[in-house]
Amino acid sequence: MSKRYSIVHLVSLICAILLVGCAIMKPEPEIIPPPDVHSILATLKMRYDLVVNTFTRDAYDRRRLAIHAGGRMWRPMLHIDDAVDSYMSVLEAPSEMVSGRVFNVLSENLQVIKIAYETRRALETYKGIRLDLEVQQVGVVRSYRVDGSRFQELFDTIGRRDLGSAVSEMWDHLEGGIDVTDPVYYNIRWLELLCDIKQRLKTMGGSPL
Repeated sequence: MSKRYSIVHLVSLICAILLVGCAIMKPEPEIIPPPDVHSILATLKMRYDLVVNTFTRDAYDRRRLAIHAGGRMWRPMLHIDDAVDSYMSVLEAPSEMVSGRVFNVLSENLQVIKIAYETRRALETYKGIRLDLEVQQVGVVRSYRVDGSRFQELFDTIGRRDLGSAVSEMWDHLEGGIDVTDPVYYNIRWLELLCDIKQRLKTMGGSPL
């Protein structure tokens, strides 16, 4: 993440985005309460359940990438620094340009097989690491393709960083000795753990903080 954005700036930015989103959607307060600082801070964590991140983790652990369903699935790509720049551009833009509008923000749509090859190329280029690719033709094909033309017509803040630089940065993070099995890095596992803790507290007569 770019060093020019402090954690305080990012928290303020996320608060603004979430609050604007709530105002636009106008949810019923008893169904979807406004976001609080604790829930916002909980989102500021690394995730290893996203495709590029997962490939980088597997490359680090196994020196091998497994690609299911022939890698035919599509995923929209966006570097975190490009995401931050895009948020800032919208917040700083004249209200008549962005007010009441919804934007998809991405650099490009890529098939998973392409992402795997790009990950392998990046690690070979930046780190001198050689990877084996195991392409399996079976698996679930679930694609997400996004049209980001509306945003691209107004702003030029996306696509400045490539997939390779993100892979290299994550590799450095992994070399820091983190435990990639920790549920905190996986949204579903983390939610399951929190639900389990909540139930245990309820059984013991306590309550979550």
